[in-house]
Amino acid sequence: MAQNVIVPVIDLTSAAEGSTTPEYLQKAFSFDSCTTFSASNSTVVIANTTGFYLIKGLFEFQTGGSTTAEGKITLSDGLSVKNVLVTTNNPNASTNDVVTTFEYVVF
Repeated sequence: MAQNVIVPVIDLTSAAEGSTTPEYLQKAFSFDSCTTFSASNSTVVIANTTGFYLIKGLFEFQTGGSTTAEGKITLSDGLSVKNVLVTTNNPNASTNDVVTTFEYVVF
């Protein structure tokens, strides 16, 4: 039986598994999976489930005088803690507004 409508056939098998999808698309944010966090003098737990996570963001220090501020990204297995990134401002600088950007894929 013939059709007079053109029906495209797209094989998504390899694209869906990620083997042919370019890296920039594999790291793309989606509305459902993008979560924002903001912490000031506190700790934020990003994930309690095993898996790969892309963590992308910035630390911004807005301090004055001789105050030292510190920002950390750590991994914990419940028994010990490993530092992924530790950054601080320079309290002796003429301006203490410091921005440090980061991007990590963690498991």
